[in-house]
Amino acid sequence: MSIDYQLKKSYKRKTIAIHVKNTLVTVLAPHFVPLSYIDRLVNKKHQWIIDKIEQQKSTEYFSQHKQSAFDNGEFQLFDRTIKLTLIVSQNSSTQFNGSELVLSASPRVKNLALYHQNQLKEFLKTALNIYLQKRVIELAEVMNLKYVNFQLKRYKRRWGACNSKKQLSFNLLLAGAPEWVIDYVVIHELAHLKHLNHSKEFWSLVNKYCCEVKKAESWLKIEGKKLEI
Repeated sequence: MSIDYQLKKSYKRKTIAIHVKNTLVTVLAPHFVPLSYIDRLVNKKHQWIIDKIEQQKSTEYFSQHKQSAFDNGEFQLFDRTIKLTLIVSQNSSTQFNGSELVLSASPRVKNLALYHQNQLKEFLKTALNIYLQKRVIELAEVMNLKYVNFQLKRYKRRWGACNSKKQLSFNLLLAGAPEWVIDYVVIHELAHLKHLNHSKEFWSLVNKYCCEVKKAESWLKIEGKKLEI
């Protein structure tokens, strides 16, 4: 896949720079550098550029939603509604009793909203990671499949991923989904370890270990849009 970019040449410039801002790619170059050389350079930096664009898309998505949980005073954790309380205290801390999450921030914190946002993200990341550490191992053993590792990411349009190196990744927003839905996503990505496509064989494997595929897909399509941080 080729990268679309905006080219800006300058007589004063002596080096080439590639900037990715708001998912738009701009190449700054001296006036004498030929276009063919710039194209080759952009192609060489292809994966780095794609990673930057995906990162910025995810950041934009979370930025648009970051006030929702705080405005509502609650958030979803494994399909349970958790009360969210924000306080200013001498020391910053995160306290959870099963039904309420209390985020404390020191008065020395300059950007209080951003700090609480990061506290909530870390809490959800930890909670989801603990659940997945157990379920990915269990389901992989049941399916007789082996993976290298997994990580949590901020995806905008996907719930999970699996690459040819047998590395798995899951969307952080799954922390707000029911456990049976999370299990479906895990089974889906584990099945990609054997079939890195969506062939009949792939879906046959998924359906073998998940009896609620259509129900889970429907939940993600409808309720997944409501998940927020």
